[in-house]
Amino acid sequence: MSPAHVSKIERGLASPSLSVLTRIVRELDLHDADLFGLAAEPGVSGQVLRAIDALIPHGQFPPLTVSARQVIAVVLAGSAEARVSDELFALSAGDTLIVPPLAPHAIRNTGGASTRTVRISAATA
Repeated sequence: MSPAHVSKIERGLASPSLSVLTRIVRELDLHDADLFGLAAEPGVSGQVLRAIDALIPHGQFPPLTVSARQVIAVVLAGSAEARVSDELFALSAGDTLIVPPLAPHAIRNTGGASTRTVRISAATA
């Protein structure tokens, strides 16, 4: 990974892929929870999003949601489009989107039935 690419990630100009995030965690000798700012916060538990709850109709944006915590969305297969505040992002397989806390956001499926996404967030207990 080039220093220029790392700099872009640090400044929010590039979104790291899942493999890049994994490399960063290993290189810095961190626990995965450290990467998402959860390790030192008491009273934080994980949030499970069941596939049936996260179905996104093809071509439609669901209502914008706001999370008090950072949200990370990874496109595993297919393609999607994300709206974060007033910005639109085209996402393809392997892309990772990092949504800052309190930013209104939504993701829609643009790749049909084969599109698979994962959304990672934290919730307080």
